[in-house]
Amino acid sequence: MNHHPFTVSLNPFVQVTTTEDYCTLHSVESDPTALFTLATTPGIGMALNHLKAGNITPESLVQGLIELDGQATGEQFGRMLQQLDERGWLSYAVLPLAVAVPMVESAQLNLTEPYWTQTYVTLSRFAYQHPYEGTMVLESPLSKFRVKLLEWRASAILAQLAQPQSLATLTPPPYLGAETAYQFLNLLWSTGFLTSDPEPPSLQLWDFHNLLFHSRSCNGRHNYIETSRVESIEFDESEKLTEATFSGSEAELRRVEAESESIDTEILVNQFESVGLVAEIASDELGESGVNTSVKVESTELEAVDLMADHAIAQTPDTSIVAEGESELATVSASEIESSAIKQSVALHPHDLDDRIPGLAELHNQTLGDPRITIVILDGDPDHTLSCFEGAEVSKVFPYWHEPADAITAEDYITFQAIRDQGLKGQEKEDALKAALRENKERVELNDHACHVTSTIVGQEHSPVFGIAPNCRVINIPQDALVVGNYDDVLSPLNLARGFELALELGANIIHCGFCRPTQTGEGEEMLVQAIKKCQENNVLIVSPTGNNLGECWCMPAVLSGTLAVGSAKVDGTPCHFSNWGGNNAKEGILAPGEDVLGAQPYTEKPVRLTGTSMAAPVMTGISALLMSLQLQQGKPVDAEAVRTALLNTAIPCNPEVVEEPERCLRGFVNIPGAMKVLFGQPSVTISFAGDQVIRTEHAGYAMPTATVTPASITPTVANPVVQLAVLTTSNETSVTAAAIPADTNTVEASAAYSGNVYALGTIGYDFGDETRRDTFQQTMFAPEVNGVIVPPDPYDPRQMVEHLDRHPDDSRSLIWTLSLDGDIIYALEPTGAFSSQIYEMFLLMLAGQLEPESSNDFVERVSIPAKLTNRTVELFSGQVLPVVKVHNVRGMYGWKVNTLVDAAMAAIARRVDEAQAPLVRQALSNFLHRVYNDLRNIGNTSRDRALNFAATNIFQAAATFAQAIAQGRQLDIITVEKSPFCRLNSDCWDIRLEFSDPESSRRGRKVFCFTIDVALIMPVTIGEIKSWSLPSRSKES
Repeated sequence: MNHHPFTVSLNPFVQVTTTEDYCTLHSVESDPTALFTLATTPGIGMALNHLKAGNITPESLVQGLIELDGQATGEQFGRMLQQLDERGWLSYAVLPLAVAVPMVESAQLNLTEPYWTQTYVTLSRFAYQHPYEGTMVLESPLSKFRVKLLEWRASAILAQLAQPQSLATLTPPPYLGAETAYQFLNLLWSTGFLTSDPEPPSLQLWDFHNLLFHSRSCNGRHNYIETSRVESIEFDESEKLTEATFSGSEAELRRVEAESESIDTEILVNQFESVGLVAEIASDELGESGVNTSVKVESTELEAVDLMADHAIAQTPDTSIVAEGESELATVSASEIESSAIKQSVALHPHDLDDRIPGLAELHNQTLGDPRITIVILDGDPDHTLSCFEGAEVSKVFPYWHEPADAITAEDYITFQAIRDQGLKGQEKEDALKAALRENKERVELNDHACHVTSTIVGQEHSPVFGIAPNCRVINIPQDALVVGNYDDVLSPLNLARGFELALELGANIIHCGFCRPTQTGEGEEMLVQAIKKCQENNVLIVSPTGNNLGECWCMPAVLSGTLAVGSAKVDGTPCHFSNWGGNNAKEGILAPGEDVLGAQPYTEKPVRLTGTSMAAPVMTGISALLMSLQLQQGKPVDAEAVRTALLNTAIPCNPEVVEEPERCLRGFVNIPGAMKVLFGQPSVTISFAGDQVIRTEHAGYAMPTATVTPASITPTVANPVVQLAVLTTSNETSVTAAAIPADTNTVEASAAYSGNVYALGTIGYDFGDETRRDTFQQTMFAPEVNGVIVPPDPYDPRQMVEHLDRHPDDSRSLIWTLSLDGDIIYALEPTGAFSSQIYEMFLLMLAGQLEPESSNDFVERVSIPAKLTNRTVELFSGQVLPVVKVHNVRGMYGWKVNTLVDAAMAAIARRVDEAQAPLVRQALSNFLHRVYNDLRNIGNTSRDRALNFAATNIFQAAATFAQAIAQGRQLDIITVEKSPFCRLNSDCWDIRLEFSDPESSRRGRKVFCFTIDVALIMPVTIGEIKSWSLPSRSKES
């Protein structure tokens, strides 16, 4: 049946008869022969009991039945649920607030949700609330459902909906979780009680009382004396009507002939099926008859019928709109009622790859890149004079280790392109190029390759080639001068290492390496490995193609740890047969479109489509640049490792039934919406409780619809690619001299090396993952008492959850424990090892501490979690996908509030602080902590970030530093974290440098205090004593 988050139950008119062999369901209101029969089993009995109780979702019900009675029984019961749903035998509930009961068999839920955080909805002006059978209900002539309001909090939410509300502006009533309030809104929307502006013109014609009277004027509709399941209309025997059939949502006009001689009336029938409007058939509209015997004409599904004769019905709104000589009513369709609430994704910047990459169009709608993001390309010499680069921020920096090469003539490039256009393959193509280009062949290929790569990344919009990140900054480092007959000099470890180091000096955020140094072992030379590691430690993302070697060898740097290796996918999304795989590529590789990718050619405005991993890699470089741009535009520091990890952990795996060798898919196909959820979250509102305070936090996030483009790995493969095999992966050109633009390193805050260790700060939370787990907790939790009234338990209420876990500590293992940073969930926490029980207990203590009043000594404002990042992810109940980190020990897990931490630090240095200066030191420490928590906040998965977070946790060294600085009349100015030049063997040391200046004298020298933290292990440690030195004032430096 249709998927929805509501619990389901059998309607009251459905009876269940159970015998030793069979269970039978039948309706007491409609056809008694309409029944369902199932063999009696323990699972079926359990399922029917749940349906009677109405406390479980269909998916959970079927899944539980599968576990008890097997797959076949579960599927059979699922089909029966679908039939019950279609007949209107099921009610839908959001407990403890409301139950929606279908009033007709044709009632169907509208399961198309709006973007709740961006759409303002209000209660329909036709909805009304009244008592019915001892319960307050909500009804509307536009809805085929009656919503029973089970408690006052449902009415409290309805009161807010008198004015337009979005999910961000709606405030849940006390003791009601935000998720429950959201599902109640979803139920109201699905049953047709909510609207969004503008109202359809056909509804604007109606007043509330007219439409209500019009709908209630027919027997059976909103008639509480007789059943609403069957509509009965009495006719004289002479007025027998022929059977009329109404299709779907169309309004059909049917001619009904009367068989009596005294009657020859044409009745026009107008069906309002989508809104369920029914009008009474007046006797004078049918004419008079001398025969008094009557027959009954039944409409078993209460079809909405409006019959009109030559004169207008009294309830018809504004008859002036009806054309002379004909009777007509405006038709209201379901699509009109939904109106603007469902926002279709419109590509504001259409791209050639929109149909091949899920989420690319939506990502371009949010950013085309930021010029503060610098991409350095290690490749050949591209032609920057092309129109696709006009307006782009592109430049060249020629390597210092060799002289620039002489320019290649346009004729050579034209000759190369002409031979390529002939479609020659293999040795035949090689022979033709050698004969035509001679010694320039390799240079022309390399520069052609570079031109295609550069245009794929930064080609301008509305030009022959629209790049992925046109507003980012690109610096090309051409290395074609070293190509003399072969690529040996270009691919030497020394020259590749020089290229990476030069790119780092130029302020690169991303280094795109188009070269492939073959390796059979997957291990690189020490010189090259150290150069790459240095880039990674300085928050630089390295993107490189896996190579086109059919898996016979691997390519460096792609196969090295910490890089983003990119394989090539066909147009249908399956991996190209030539794309390298295996080794570290399987762990840190990702697929992107590499077949028939559009790019530029030197000395011509005609673009060309090429195939290879070199075509896929710049696509990933562009996507990574866009994600980094969003980090900056959100006010966050660029975090290269976070971008890389998000892309890898959310990649869409290949379907083994479609791809014969799924390992060729590496980690999977790029999934932009998934990466966006991990990096930025979705627009949301969080309601949290701290003591007696209710704290509301709105998170802008970046709303992206679920990917509707399925990567080709799910569908059969289609065409065979045209492949260009080369040592580097394809090629491109042109020589234009441009001065290097120095990078502004102050605009990007460095993060650092990636080791898999995590030391993160935030707040603890929990999630259920699915309805089954949530409902299990709700059934086992103790029902609390509020103002003397027993209310249903709410598993989303952290206070109730803490009380439940105190009584049942083993249930902690059934929750998904999470760590949030300023309301954004960043990790799923998985205790492991011998101390897992103590870790779960610590989670519970931290959660309980977060609920204490701020004035309490037990109040927990932040927690620290040392952990190890895994390659696994977990999906939360909301659909957000999170990376999983393993927590091995309680050591390093702390919970504190700022004031308590400052008090502890002050007590440790009490003997070294003058009493008069103590308030200043205390204030300085508080400012330091808040600066780390807010301005320098991070997810703690790089060496630099772990060192900074640990410094904010263990502030005793910082306290001694502040005491010395304040005694000298200085205040904290700059916080920097740099790789320490001196440390122990096999360590990873970072210097926390606190620079103090005199706020009253700009000419006074600055004072620097430095302490070192080793983050090689999961739990960081401090190394050595505090070091300090003086620097000239900034005015003297200038």
